[in-house]
Amino acid sequence: MQDPTAGEHASATASVPKSSELREDLTPIRVLADDGRLLDGARTSTAPERVLALYTELVRARALDLRLLELQRSGDIPSYESAVGEEGATVAPVFALAADDAVFPGPREALASLARGLSVTAIVHHVLGSARSTTKGRVLPTHLSARSHGVVSVSGIAGAQLPHATGFGWAARMKKAPRVALGVVSGGAFVTGDFHNALNFAGVTKANVVFTCRVDRLLELERVSATSTIAEKAEAYGLPYARVDGRDALAVLEVVSAALARARGGEGATVVEVVTARAAHSINAHDGAVTLPEAACPIALLERHLVASSPATLDVVAHRERAEAAVEAELLAAVAEAERVGPPPRSSLVEDVYAEPPPHLRAQFRSLPEAPR
Repeated sequence: MQDPTAGEHASATASVPKSSELREDLTPIRVLADDGRLLDGARTSTAPERVLALYTELVRARALDLRLLELQRSGDIPSYESAVGEEGATVAPVFALAADDAVFPGPREALASLARGLSVTAIVHHVLGSARSTTKGRVLPTHLSARSHGVVSVSGIAGAQLPHATGFGWAARMKKAPRVALGVVSGGAFVTGDFHNALNFAGVTKANVVFTCRVDRLLELERVSATSTIAEKAEAYGLPYARVDGRDALAVLEVVSAALARARGGEGATVVEVVTARAAHSINAHDGAVTLPEAACPIALLERHLVASSPATLDVVAHRERAEAAVEAELLAAVAEAERVGPPPRSSLVEDVYAEPPPHLRAQFRSLPEAPR
C-alpha cells in the first residue's frame, strides 16, 4: 500500500491550530522539518524548557521500554507490549495533560505514565508482579494502574476504556470542572462498539474528553475501515478532528494541547489521529534488538530540533545519556528489590475482593502457608 503521507511534507507546514479551532483537512500536521528546524510557516507556542522536558520523557520511556523488552526476552516477564519508536504518539499526548486530568490508556501506552509522574520503580514492581506491586500481580505487565497519578486501569479488551473516558469527561462538564479525560485508542479498537459508543456519547454530551487515535501509516487501514483515515469518522459524530504526524512529538504536543484547551473551555470533545510508522521497525527474533529507521524516530527528530535551537551551554547528547543512565540505575535497583521481596502472598488472591472470604475459599486456604486476613 502506498504511504498516505508520501509527498505531503511540504503541504503539512500549516500553523498549529489555536485552542478555538482545529485542522479539518487530512494532511498530517508537522512543525519540524527532517533536520529539526521549524518548517516554513510553522510556529510553536511551547516554551524551550518544556520542549526539553518533553524530550526527556521520550528518552526515559524509550530507555525503560527497551530494558523491559529485554526482561521479557529473558523470560523474567511473561508478556510485554512495546511501543519503541512510537513515543511521539504515546508520550506526547499524556505529557500535554494537566495534573487533575486523567488518561485512559491502552497496553502500548503504559509507559507514558512516566510523564504523569509514576516512578520507574513503581512500574518495574508492577511489571514483575512483586509484593510491592499496587495491582498485586493480578494483571498483565502492561496493564498499569495509578489512581494517584490519574492513570486509569488498562483493559485487556480493545477500546473498553473509551466509554469510561467519555464518562469521566461528561462528569467533569456537569460539575463545571476544568478536568479533561484523554482516551487513547489504536489497532482493532477502531472497529469496536466501544469506539462508536464513546465518540457518539461524547458528541451528544460535549464531554471534556480528547481521543487520540494511533494509526500506523504503513498498514492497510482499508481492511478495517471504509474511510481512508480514522479522523474522518469524527465527522459522523459531530466532532472536530485533526491529523498529526506521530514522528513529530512537538506537533503532537501542540495539537493535543489545543484539543485539551478546547475541552477545558466547554467546547466538547475532539478526535486527534496520530499517524505513526511502527511497521517500519524491526525486532531481532534472537536478541530482541530493535532497528528503527532514523527518519521514523521521534526522539532523533526532537533531538535535532534541540541541537539546532538550544543555547550552546546545553549538551543535548549528554542530557540524553544522563536520563538513560538514571533510568537504568533505578531499574536495576527496583529489579533487585523485587527479587528480594518476592511475589505477593497467596492471601492477596482474595484481598480487595471479599469483605470476608467465603467458607469454601477459607477451606482451600487452610492448606496454604498463609491464611487470608
